[in-house]
Amino acid sequence: MTATPLSSSIELSGVRVNLSLDPISPEGHRGHGPASEETAIMRKPEKPDHVFYEDMVLHVLRDGAAKCGLSPHLIAKDEEVIRNRSRTEGEGFLTKTLPALGKCLDKALATGNQFPQSHAFALANGERKTPKFLRAFWELIFSPKGDVYEYGAHSGLCTNTRLPAPQSPALRRQVEAVRAVRQICYLFYKLEGACDPGAVEEAFDQFIETDASLPDAGEVVPLSNSTQCALENARVLLGRLFANLSLQDITPNHGPGAVATGEKPWEKMNFSRYFAQVDEVYPYSDYFFFNYTHLCDDLESLEQLEPALKCAKVVAVPKDSRGPRLISMEPLELQWLQQGQMRKIVKTVESHPMTSGYVNFTCQEINRELALQHSFDGDFVTIDMKEASDRVSAWLVQSLFPRDMQRYLFATRSEKTVLPDGRCIDLKKFAPMGSAVCFPVEALTFWSLAVGSLRRITRAKDMKSLPEVYVYGDDIILHSEDYA
Repeated sequence: MTATPLSSSIELSGVRVNLSLDPISPEGHRGHGPASEETAIMRKPEKPDHVFYEDMVLHVLRDGAAKCGLSPHLIAKDEEVIRNRSRTEGEGFLTKTLPALGKCLDKALATGNQFPQSHAFALANGERKTPKFLRAFWELIFSPKGDVYEYGAHSGLCTNTRLPAPQSPALRRQVEAVRAVRQICYLFYKLEGACDPGAVEEAFDQFIETDASLPDAGEVVPLSNSTQCALENARVLLGRLFANLSLQDITPNHGPGAVATGEKPWEKMNFSRYFAQVDEVYPYSDYFFFNYTHLCDDLESLEQLEPALKCAKVVAVPKDSRGPRLISMEPLELQWLQQGQMRKIVKTVESHPMTSGYVNFTCQEINRELALQHSFDGDFVTIDMKEASDRVSAWLVQSLFPRDMQRYLFATRSEKTVLPDGRCIDLKKFAPMGSAVCFPVEALTFWSLAVGSLRRITRAKDMKSLPEVYVYGDDIILHSEDYA
């Protein structure tokens, strides 16, 4: 189910505000690009941020009530709850408490069951078991017994504009009620800005804990027969996929982000570290100089390279109010080669008949369309994994990918990482987010294991009729019957 804004914009504190569900930054403009002239005015609202956000929710509430034909007195207590709780609980009420309520609604609509109780609101009296908060809206969606009204099963309950408008007046009000509740609850779900310092510390603790739970590279791990079979199927798939791939034939390139070794963008051509394992498969004379003329002219720089450890640096970057994103900054020389490996892998995967259209890197449209289709007919399911990239261990990559390919991947892999507090830990994961090969390696790991597991269950032997599994990074979609 997707949410459509109730109104394109509202007048708030003398500022025109767009009400779409795009992330809203603390400065007041949407998205990640530079603010336009119109939104630049919103960087310094006349009111403090929390009051500004509170007013936005109240405007959306009133707008939703009007569209549902609800009189102002029916939402007077809801307005009071928003004011009181946003002032006592802070932004957490808007970014965590309200979204949790929205998820309860989504779950009830998806399953047809009664309203879940995993929210932080007092319940109204009666069998409906819905919160007192937004009570007038719940009464349009759920029957007195707590079930979704029968006409709610009609596809028109989805608020996507592709569907024809529902003809029944009761259904139209129900659709508007669902839209209003979701708009209210999710308006600040991904509010950009600094998160709680405690969340940053928790994220690093989880990073360390997850890594410690992984097997060591080369470790003998006891596996069940079914797991061993699925792993073998996955290994065969990747072997066929990369049968003609050579990671020796790459064109290195610099990445767009910062590097662990601290070079500025204009300093990135100054390679100063020597990694013996890298030199074995990617000789410095061939991969770090334009040609042999350049090598002869700059031979002194090659002779002055200092031996170094393959050590990355993990930093927390702002994501949204839910928590930070941990990014690994790779050493300059490793990132230079990883970029070339990444492009070679992506080109192979997106052009190979076995994975073309199923494993995607440059376009998310296929997974987006399938997720939208699932919201209509339930033919597909989406699988959301927690800390997906951090759980792809070096052991697993050794177990799945062709040996010749491993030789190059592990040569450019950071074996250690430095935390903000100065601690240096050995990495059991193959590559954290930030490594150029993290995204393709995790996507292929998930795709091969999913397809390999389904082949084991269905006993399919024909490589031309593989189970349909769609992967974009850690976003996995497959048929509902396969998930069951």
